[in-house]
Amino acid sequence: MANETPLSAIQRITIGLEVALSLGALWGGASLVARPDGSLMHLPLARLAHTPFADYVVPGVVLLAVNGLLPLVVIALVLRRHASSARLTVLSGVLLALWIGVQIALIRHFYPPLHVPYFTLGVALATLGAAEERRRTHPDRAPRPSLRP
Repeated sequence: MANETPLSAIQRITIGLEVALSLGALWGGASLVARPDGSLMHLPLARLAHTPFADYVVPGVVLLAVNGLLPLVVIALVLRRHASSARLTVLSGVLLALWIGVQIALIRHFYPPLHVPYFTLGVALATLGAAEERRRTHPDRAPRPSLRP
């Protein structure tokens, strides 16, 4: 039996952002695993000079798992209105922000058109997850955004 409780605005936004994150990470991770030399994404191996990696296989697998598959789990849990969906949304956001921070530190290169939006997406997901957890556990104190058409 399907849950007939409508999704909150926070849950709908979370699903949209997690879909965007997952699609990008699945494509990026698969590209890095398929061509570990980085050629499919036009990434030179020289970028890995200050990292523990000889090629892009391990970063690709981590990207696939953490930022590609975890968001799909979050989406499924949100759609099922599972009690842990908000906490996993926070985890997804925190892991994305950490991924970007570690990436910048390891490759010693900051690329604003990539790093700023993805770091911001991580912070947004963590914030949305925390807001949804508060809405779910303290409905009397949660803000009530007016996003209805």
